[in-house]
Amino acid sequence: MKKEAFVFVVCGERHAARLNLTLKFLRKFSRRDIIVVKNRASLKLDCDQVITPKVPAGLDHHQASIFLKTSLHKILAGERRRFCYLDNDVLAVDRRVDTIFDQARAPVSFAADHCHLGEFSRHAVNCRCTGHECEHLHEAIRKMFGVKITLKRWPHWNGGVFVFDEASSEFMERWHQNTLRVFKNPYWQTRDQGSLVATVWQL
Repeated sequence: MKKEAFVFVVCGERHAARLNLTLKFLRKFSRRDIIVVKNRASLKLDCDQVITPKVPAGLDHHQASIFLKTSLHKILAGERRRFCYLDNDVLAVDRRVDTIFDQARAPVSFAADHCHLGEFSRHAVNCRCTGHECEHLHEAIRKMFGVKITLKRWPHWNGGVFVFDEASSEFMERWHQNTLRVFKNPYWQTRDQGSLVATVWQL
């Protein structure tokens, strides 16, 4: 069995402070390794394994964090083990937290989000929709990536919780490149889930 590890990404002091609370919870319930990929934060983190890769100039903290998250397959290249990425606002509350590694399915496994794509759409692009249903993300993905999403109420994946390993590199690289395209388009909000949806449907 591969050695397993949880991975977090943090950019900026405010997120570093929040991560320390998250780490406190996780350490209470898990015995797995914990790795933090950090940039633009000097606060000491309660973690023994900290990686500090560079990010391109010109990205704000939010963009830098997403850049690093979708680059984890390169940052952790050569590590022959299974990882679980968690956003730093995801708290462990039960000793069964380590069983998340058992949910791994090739090439990568994401948790389901709490809403479907039509409900999420207006949070991913800068449209003027105010209701619960919106199809502007479907349209934006079709226009930018040439991908038609045939399910209006597709239960999209949650970019804040996923399990991956070296077999996930192709998927992760596609997600990363799609995200960089989104960054350049002001119609898209700074999120990684819209580009994640595009990646899933491309592949």
